[in-house]
Amino acid sequence: MNYQQAWEYLDSLQFHKIKLGLDAMRSFMSKVGNPEQKIKTVHVAGTNG
Repeated sequence: MNYQQAWEYLDSLQFHKIKLGLDAMRSFMSKVGNPEQKIKTVHVAGTNG
């Protein structure tokens, strides 16, 4: 197996068949009444530097 064949093989693999994105979460939250829209929150994020 050469480099190109290895690359094509690895590129053909589908790990866990995960569909990225927020569509599933948006659908779920809609079905449970969008409780996240009724709660006041503050999201604080940062780094260690």
